[in-house]
Formats: sequence, C-alpha cells, structure tokens
Amino acid sequence: MVGGHGLLRSMIMTGRAVIGVMIFTFRSFFEDTSPDMAAWMNLPQQDELYNVRKAAQVIAYFALKQGGRAIDVVKAVKLTYLADRESLRRWGMPLLHEPHVALAQGPVNQTTLDYINGKRADPAGWSRIIAPREGNTVAVQTGLAAADLDEFSRAELEVLEQTWERYGSFKAAQLVGWTHNSANVPEWTKPRDDHKSTPIPLFEILRAVAFPDPEAAIERIEAQRDAERAFQQLR
Repeated sequence: MVGGHGLLRSMIMTGRAVIGVMIFTFRSFFEDTSPDMAAWMNLPQQDELYNVRKAAQVIAYFALKQGGRAIDVVKAVKLTYLADRESLRRWGMPLLHEPHVALAQGPVNQTTLDYINGKRADPAGWSRIIAPREGNTVAVQTGLAAADLDEFSRAELEVLEQTWERYGSFKAAQLVGWTHNSANVPEWTKPRDDHKSTPIPLFEILRAVAFPDPEAAIERIEAQRDAERAFQQLR
C-alpha cells in the first residue's frame, strides 16, 4: 500500500506527465503545415474587418512584454484569445475580427494563428512586424519597439495591459490548463474529432463573459461589416 506522501508524489508526477503531453501535442498541432492540417483549419476567407497589422502588433505587444523579442507560440495564441475575450466583455466588440475556433488543444483566433504559421498571403505587412516562426517561438522584427505599436486606441491598450497583468506570468502549460477549465472559459468545448476544429460563435463568447446584450452587439458588428463591404465595392 502506498503511503500518503508516496501517493501524493505519484499524483504530482502523473499530473506533470499529462501537462507535458498536452503541451507537446499543442505545439505539434500548431507546427503542422501538412495538407491534412490545412484541411483541418479549412482556411476561410478573411473577415473584411480583420486588420493584419493590428493582429501582428498584438503578438508584438506580448512578445515585447515577455522581456525580449520572442514569445512561445502557445502563450502568444492564448493571450491573444484572452485579450479578444476581455474586449468583448467590456464593449461587445473584439480587438480582432476573425473566427474563433475550438481545437482539441483549446480556443484560438484562427486567422492570426494562420499568419503565425505562414499560411496566409502577406500583402498588408504582417512580416514587417513579425519574423517567420522558428520552432516553438515567434518574434518581433529587429528594430521594432513598443513605441512603434500604433494600431491601438488607449482603451485597447488597457485591454492588452490588463491581459498581460493577469496572465503574463503564466507559462504556456498553465495557460493551456486555465483555458481548458470550463469554469474559466465555458464557451470552449473539446471537438469530438481531435483532428478538427469547431467554431466558437461570437454569441457564445459574449454570453460567457456576461455581456448585457449579445444580440445587439452582434448586430453592431454585422452593420460595421456591411459598411466595410460597401466601402470596398466603391474602391
């Protein structure tokens, strides 16, 4: 029979092993650039309201906050989702207009992840801000400083600052565990097929963060999107 200390030690070791497997799988999934991976992600048409420079600057913000010029990809993706979530909680409007999807490895901003993995064409300047991914890290381009991040309003900077204050000290493994907890992120549910993603409707995120009127928020976003489509047709 295992004594109390021995049982506790065994449980801790098992827990560490499980987290290790989760992180390895999570990173492997994000690194996969095979045709099967492209099929899983199903690269949809980019949202008319998606701002590539702004998305790149979100990643750059967190990378610079990390204390150097690079940040773990898993951590960057998790922080981006949490910042979008906080923006929705405050104003019913995301920082980045893009699909949110549930992977077996957690919730992500799909278009931004595609750019990190080099799967999107780059006519709008992602690569001027973010260097090509190297292994498990993504970094800002040499010479870029915090003062160059000019896509954010003061209110949006507050969202990024609060996100970093709350979660910046977390390691990637801790963020994985935190976002997989339904008490923290109830809108995420693990897909039945580990090799596929499922959409996370904006309504579900708004409801999860207790935004007062999700329907009205979605109507405002759709009206903004319609206006952008009309503007693009006039060009």
